[in-house]
Amino acid sequence: MKHYYRNVHAVVFVYDVTKMTSFTNLKMWIEECNGHAVSPLVPKVLVGNKCDLKDLIQVPSSMALKFADAHNMLLFETSAKDPKESQNVESIFMCLACRLKAVPASGVSLQVQVGCREKNDSKKER
Repeated sequence: MKHYYRNVHAVVFVYDVTKMTSFTNLKMWIEECNGHAVSPLVPKVLVGNKCDLKDLIQVPSSMALKFADAHNMLLFETSAKDPKESQNVESIFMCLACRLKAVPASGVSLQVQVGCREKNDSKKER
């Protein structure tokens, strides 16, 4: 598994908001990531997917935000159900690109040409 973490520039932890077990498993994934010496400078984000299934949500936003804060991550709630109308999926990558441009991992200069858009509609940020 160590080769998955070689030269990592960003980490996206995704859980299913309709399955509490996927959220509780995040601790294991974070420990694995940290165990492979991923630099603390590497931007990490937490993504709760399937936020369109409001009646089935098991992981409240407040719980996820508290977890993200405790692990120094941004939280995004997304829905990728319809690729043409996905919620916040693009925002995740725009945010990561901005962070990579601002604080490149390992001192490597990255050539990222994007504008960082701040949306406050349904994105949850620290």
